[in-house]
Order: sequence, then structure tokens, then C-alpha cells
Amino acid sequence: MDEKTKSLIGLQISAICLSLVGVVSKLISQSSVIMVFVRSVFAAISLFLFLKVNKEKVLLQTRKDYLGLFLSGLLFALHIFFFFESVKASSVFIALAAIFTYPLMLAFLEPYFFHCRLSKSSILLALLAFLGVLIMVPEFELSNRTTQGVIYGVIAAGIFSINVIINKSYFKKYSETLVISYQNLTAALLLLPIFLIEQPIISTNDLSWLFFMGVILNLGGYILFYKSLRHVKAQTAGIISSVEPVYGLISAFLILGEVPVLKTILGGLLIVIASLAATLNSKSQVEPP
Repeated sequence: MDEKTKSLIGLQISAICLSLVGVVSKLISQSSVIMVFVRSVFAAISLFLFLKVNKEKVLLQTRKDYLGLFLSGLLFALHIFFFFESVKASSVFIALAAIFTYPLMLAFLEPYFFHCRLSKSSILLALLAFLGVLIMVPEFELSNRTTQGVIYGVIAAGIFSINVIINKSYFKKYSETLVISYQNLTAALLLLPIFLIEQPIISTNDLSWLFFMGVILNLGGYILFYKSLRHVKAQTAGIISSVEPVYGLISAFLILGEVPVLKTILGGLLIVIASLAATLNSKSQVEPP
């Protein structure tokens, strides 16, 4: 089996792992804040051990880089928090579909930050994705839990898009694994005071799922994704990652018994189509955490 084929298989496994994060979060009884904290602790420890085993440097070059990745870690924690809130309020499929509005957000953010031209196709695709979001919203009432789930998911996508812009310069200087390690470490440190104040009672079952989420799904998802980029185009990786909502839909049905209504599936499908088209028009892609 050649390296390209291995990478394509690795990308599919990565998409499955990341799609399972939402499903696993539904099986945990803890609040979103506590889930983010414990998951980040497990992820940071496993990622720094991974770097150590591979004999990669773990120190950054400048104090400015530490401050920059601290900000990146803050945004990372907020992104994961709102994703978990989206899953709790609605469903795994809605949360994942809402998250994948991020390529369209990047299409609007990149011209502003990098002084490149905003294409007409980006505007049309953004309108298509917005239509998909509107279709998924059952009613325009903030008290509706599904509506809240869609809003939380879109907020998570927006935060991630901003973080992508920030991380672009760091991905040129450091490995993706190192950047993700510092993001998880920052998230854990920021949420440690809340954990100490709340002192939650975490069952063995919850701890097991959080370990699975933070270590297995994190390593399987992100490391396989970035390792695959050595042998396949980033555009191809972005296209494959767009099937995550589909995997999420299937796994949520099999594990949780979630069955989204036709209207929700149609809205999610429009978002995925817009995301795929945006990926084809993009020069670079970054996988959501």
C-alpha cells in the first residue's frame, strides 16, 4: 500500500474520530466547562508525550509566541465549549453541520486580514450556507433548544475561523502537534480555577469517556489528519473532512438513537455542499478541533 492510499485511509479514520466527539459528549453527565477542562488535560498530556517520544522541541522561540498561543488556547477552549453546548441543546448532526459553516466564514475573514480579494462565489456560497442554517432553525425563538443549538454551533464555527487566522503564522514556525498541545494546555490552565471551585464528582464512566475523547479521538483525529497532509493535497483533506456531519449522523443514530427530521437533514446538506464548494475554491484548509 503506497503512502497516498494510507493517507486517504487515515483521513477517513480522522473524520470518524472527530465526528464521534459530539456523540461521546452526549454520554457524559458533566457540564460543558468541566468536559472541556478534563478533556484538555488528557489531550495536553498525551500530545506532549507524543512530542517527547518523537523527540520534537516543546519550547517556543519567543515570549510573543507564548502570548499568541495563549490567546489561541483561549479561543480553542471557547470553541470546544460552544460546540458541546450546541450538542447538548440540539443534536450531534445539527452541531456538526453548524460547525461546517467555518469555511465560508474564512472566505470572508481572509480578505480582511490578508488583503486578498473577496470572490463573488464566496458570497453566493455564504448565502447558501446561511439558507441551510435558517432551514435547520425550527422557530426564531431563543427559548427553543434546537434554535439555541444552531446558534451555539455557528458561534463555535466563528471562533474557530478567527483562531485559524491567528494560527496561520504559528503553523509556519511550529508543528501542528505542538500548536495543538499548547492550545489544550492553555485551555486546561484557564479552566482549572473553575474546576477547583466547583469540585465536581466525576464518575468512573464519565472519566473513561473523557479519556477516550481527549486521548484516542484527539490523537486519532488530529495527528492522522496532519500526518496525511504530507502525502495528499490540503484541498483533498478538506473535502474528506466535510463528511464529518454524515458520520456524525450515522453514529448518533446507532449509538444515541437520534433521528433528525427531514428539514434538519436538508439544511445540513446545504451547509455541507457550500462547505465543499468553499473548500474547492480555497488554497488552504485547516481541520476544526
